[in-house]
Amino acid sequence: MKRSEGSFWAVSMINSIEEIPFLLLIILGFIVGLLGGLLGIGGGWLIIPALHSFGVSMVSAVATGLAQMMGTSFISLERHHRRGNVDFILGGVIGLFMIPAVFGGRTLLLYLEKMGHAGTLTRMLYIVLLTFIGLKMILGALGKKSDIKKDNLLSRMANPLRFGPVITLKKSQKKVHLPILCCIGLLGGFLSGIMGLGGGFILVPCMTYIIGVSALEAIAATLVCVFFASVSGSFLYNLSGKVYWDFAGYILIGSFFGSLIGVASTQYVKDKNLRLLFGGVLFFAALSSLSKQLKFFQLAQFLILIPAGVILVYSLTSLIKGKLKE
Repeated sequence: MKRSEGSFWAVSMINSIEEIPFLLLIILGFIVGLLGGLLGIGGGWLIIPALHSFGVSMVSAVATGLAQMMGTSFISLERHHRRGNVDFILGGVIGLFMIPAVFGGRTLLLYLEKMGHAGTLTRMLYIVLLTFIGLKMILGALGKKSDIKKDNLLSRMANPLRFGPVITLKKSQKKVHLPILCCIGLLGGFLSGIMGLGGGFILVPCMTYIIGVSALEAIAATLVCVFFASVSGSFLYNLSGKVYWDFAGYILIGSFFGSLIGVASTQYVKDKNLRLLFGGVLFFAALSSLSKQLKFFQLAQFLILIPAGVILVYSLTSLIKGKLKE
């Protein structure tokens, strides 16, 4: 694949005479860093559709999304660790199980690319999974606290896995069965490999509703998992020449500054509001994917920008109010 030379203000586009303004990539990275620090989301749901809309193949967009998540998750993780939010036992165990599953998802996506079905399948997964999980997080946050952590569908589905060795989490002191962590890791890793997401969109709800940790603990531990998944995923995709490191580099520059605001805002945002923000982001991302599938491309871009803008304003407001009170 060859690239055009491009102008000073733009990064050359793959297999196309079009170009991506590098300032746009930096802005996207800023939003991704903000979301990663605040909600533990790698940002693939935003980066991958954006790159794909500029002409990057779905597989290369997935691969490059994983590459930028490697840096973004590390930056946010380091800052959460400074604040004492990270349970490395929870994140590390799930993250280790994610690695082989990422390989499986990547293998399937490369096969689907050869068959010409990669884009359609990935969009359908976005629509179904993000809608279900987004609405579940929103309804759970609006419900009673007892309903959120004890009597919920995800927790009941995990009941057959409550056997075998038990691990005591360092931060919350909760006891959790190893098969539960294994299945969460395998599911998150497979979806990371085939969808290019760090896994936060599935890991945070699983940790919150099945294990019962707080939203902040789940977000911080998820960043450990996202780092595991993104490192293994970008390495595997790079072996096939699918990663475009210059795109990932520009996005990472913006994410560094976005993570400063995102992580700093978490201590001023209530647990319930974190759940609502997380669910809202996923739901609008699902609507955006549906709009793209129906070929309403401008609507798809607009729907992606709504939650990003709301979260930017909310996090900045929370941060400023919190600092003023202090």
